[in-house]
Amino acid sequence: MDILFLILINVIPAMIVFFGHVFIKHPPKSINFAYGYRTKRSTASKAAWGYAHQVCGRLWYKGGIFLVILINIIFITTGLFFSEYLYNVFYILFLIPLAYMLFSIFYTEIKLKQQFEKGAS
Repeated sequence: MDILFLILINVIPAMIVFFGHVFIKHPPKSINFAYGYRTKRSTASKAAWGYAHQVCGRLWYKGGIFLVILINIIFITTGLFFSEYLYNVFYILFLIPLAYMLFSIFYTEIKLKQQFEKGAS
C-alpha cells in the first residue's frame, strides 16, 4: 500500500514538471482555448501569451522538481520514523502540489500585470 501512496503523491508533481518543460520548450504557438495557460491577461495579446508560458513554465519546472524531492523525503521519513501518521501525512502531501499550482497562477498573473502595465505606461 505504501508503494501505491508513493506513486499517487508523485503523479501531480510529475505532471507539473512535464507541463513546465512543455511550456518552456514547446509553448502553444497561438492563443487558443484548448491548451495552455489561459487567463484574461495571458490571452490579451500574443506577447502576453508567450510571456505567461515562459513565467509559468519556469515556475512549474523548477518548483515541480523541488516538490518531487520534498514530498518524497517527507513521505519516506514519515514512513520510517512516524508510520502511525503516514495516512494523515499522505493527504497533506497530496494537497501541497495543488496549493503550489494555485500559487503559480497568482504569481504569473502578478508578473503579467507588472510586465504589461510597465509597457503601457
